[in-house]
Amino acid sequence: MSGSDAKVFGQRKMTLSLEQIIRRISERKNCVRLGGLRGSSRVFVAAKLIQAHGGRPVLWISATSKTADAVFENLQTALGARASEARPRSFPHHDTLPYERFSPQPVVVTQRMSVLYHW
Repeated sequence: MSGSDAKVFGQRKMTLSLEQIIRRISERKNCVRLGGLRGSSRVFVAAKLIQAHGGRPVLWISATSKTADAVFENLQTALGARASEARPRSFPHHDTLPYERFSPQPVVVTQRMSVLYHW
């Protein structure tokens, strides 16, 4: 990682290798904040962290459902996962608003319950 990809730990900036970052996260001693990742590097680092976590759940939050869908597809590719495998899973967005008189689609409810069950 270059100097522009410096990471913030407490009050100081550090540049660490991916292996050092994974080790710090695995130790769970301090909060680890990653910054400066752009494009496919975000999914690459996320895939490495997911692999390092083994079977434990990892949560990725996106600002929009469009971004979430793109990240989901890229993670599947980076992890070599098939659509039928349990990991990664995408939590479907709401298809109805809470104050609407319509019920959500049964398919969406089923997908959401499946993600929560396998979490």
